[in-house]
This record gives sequence, C-alpha cells and structure tokens, in this order.
Amino acid sequence: RQCNAAPVRRRNTACFLYAAADRVVLALRLTAPLSGPETPAASPPAAAPPSASPPAAAAAVPLREALSTRLASVVPGIPAKAREEAARVYEGARGNKAQAAALQPAGFWRTSDRPSADNAEESALESCQIAHGQPCVLLAVNDTLQTAPPDDKWPHRDMVRARYAGLFDPEQIPGSFPPMRRRTDVAYYRLAQGPKAAAFTPNRGNVFIVTGAASQRAAEEEALRACEADPQRKADNGLCFLYAVGDQVVLPRRLKEPLSATPPR
Repeated sequence: RQCNAAPVRRRNTACFLYAAADRVVLALRLTAPLSGPETPAASPPAAAPPSASPPAAAAAVPLREALSTRLASVVPGIPAKAREEAARVYEGARGNKAQAAALQPAGFWRTSDRPSADNAEESALESCQIAHGQPCVLLAVNDTLQTAPPDDKWPHRDMVRARYAGLFDPEQIPGSFPPMRRRTDVAYYRLAQGPKAAAFTPNRGNVFIVTGAASQRAAEEEALRACEADPQRKADNGLCFLYAVGDQVVLPRRLKEPLSATPPR
C-alpha cells in the first residue's frame, strides 16, 4: 500500500513485494501479499513476559514453492501436478544443479549432482535443447532462481554443442560429465576401426560407441540398441539419438533410427 501510494512512483508502474520477513522474493514478481490472511483471535493475546524470546520471523519461501510458481509463470501449459513434482524433485536434488525449460512446445529439464555450477547450467540448457528440439531458458542454478526479465520475455540460450555437426570431438559432446568425455572409447573414437557409429542420450549426456562392425548400418543399429538398453536411460525414460555416423556428428538431425541403408545381400 505504501508503494502504491508513494508520490514518486511513476503513473501506471507496478509495485512488487520485495521481501517477506528476511527473505527476498522479488524474483516472484508478486503484486499481492504472499502470506495468507491471519485468522482473527477470539480475544487479544496476552502480553509476553519480559523474559520471552522475540517472535520468530515469517518462514522463508521454500525453494520448491518459489520454483513451482516460476514454472507456472514460464510454462503454464504444463499441468500443475507435473510442475509441482518437478519443483519437488529439484529441491531434493543433490550437488550442483540447474533447471531449464522449453517454451514451445512446453517442457523442462533438470541436471543435478554436477561437478560445478557452470557444468550444471550448461548441461541443463544443452540437454533441454536436444530433448525438446529448441533453445531453452534458464530458471535456476543451485538454490537461486534467475531474475525474471521485466517484460517476462525470457532469453532463449542457443547452445553451440547442442547443434554441433562437425567431426567427432569429445569436447563437443553436450550435457556430459567431464570424465565421460575422457573415456577411452570416446577419446580415441576417431582412431578406431570402422564401420563405426555412436548413439547419444541427453540423460547425463552419455554416448554409446560401436566400432569394427560388419557394416555401417549394423554399427548404427548396435549403437542405438546399446543406448536403448542402458539401465539408467530406462529408469529416466530418456531419449536416444544417433550421434555419429563414422566420424561425422549427425546429432542435430535428431535421428532415432539408423541413417545408412541396409547393405545388399
């Protein structure tokens, strides 16, 4: 009320709730109180004795609640139950983590247990872009929500590794943990005997490599089967894409089937 009544406030500009007790809530862009109305007491409360402790501050906004509210604002087309579950899982996720979202079609992607906040951020954006076929927006890194833009037009982050289509290079594999890029079969893929192929899942950015196959088609089929059979991918119900045909990366084509023709008998 004080903000709305302030003479220095420009006409028709909004007032936002900045803090609830000691917790800054500006990122939620609230123009109404966050806390519910108090229930009137039947009689005035008794005065606290001089030795009593001062009343506790209002509870801080939980990360789950703040992220659920942000998801409702950014991707309202996703059902409320799914948004709330995503916020609950993110709040409980371990280690460095990040939350990204695709706007059209609506979807979201979370990374967690990452070696650094930077790796969590870039991996969430890369994997989100691959899974949903479009650049995504960043909503949170660790326990911090990103500041909402004044016009609510969230910047899309087009990730270079998500659309890389050159020669196989371990450093260009998106969404991966650094040790995976140093794995022997990954590091020496270009030197391996063909026919060869690689498949990829955005779930933890893992690749599945087949070399020395009977044919190029067989290499691609075997790599995709290895990805589909991966227990961790199954647990997450993740996607599998053909990543490389020979030494050429084909991930931007979003192929879920082999590219090469069946060899003649």
